[in-house]
Amino acid sequence: MQRPGNHRGDQRSDEEQTICGCFCETSCQINKETKAQLKRQKSLKESFINKEKETRRELERLKKYTDPEKVANQVKDNTKRKKKKLLQVDYKELPVAHIINEERFRNEFQAEKNKNKLLQEELERLRISYAVLNARYENDVPKIRKQPDALQHDLDDEILQKHLLQSDYKEAFAALQEEREKNKTLQEQRDKSY
Repeated sequence: MQRPGNHRGDQRSDEEQTICGCFCETSCQINKETKAQLKRQKSLKESFINKEKETRRELERLKKYTDPEKVANQVKDNTKRKKKKLLQVDYKELPVAHIINEERFRNEFQAEKNKNKLLQEELERLRISYAVLNARYENDVPKIRKQPDALQHDLDDEILQKHLLQSDYKEAFAALQEEREKNKTLQEQRDKSY
């Protein structure tokens, strides 16, 4: 049953819109933050995967050049075409070049490993941040959803109190009017008797 004077359409619409607007704005902000975090995590994950694939391909390519059998075959082919003097120069330069290339590739590989480690740490920080945001969202949403009901309950109580006060006022006013009439009548009777 509807309480007297409680017109749900006009009296509550502004307050409900304000409450719902606050709730929607908070929820939208939390959702935007969460989506942004998820997008960043996905991007980092794809970046890690692509870097790892590139590193593996580079390592395989480097292994081809550092394979002792291939180097030996190359040296044998060159020995057939070159004179003894040129072979000695090549023989001295080949291990040095091999060592230099191997060291350079080892350093590049280590740098990529370090970069991947930093990216993994950043990903872990993002996972933790996402978990915190998600937990906060899960904690705040039920509270925010309960707020409109509590506010509505308070509003309904205030409206009821107002109606009760108006009713009491009308009764008191009527009783006062009645008392004034009685007093007036008594005064008139007293004035006539004197």
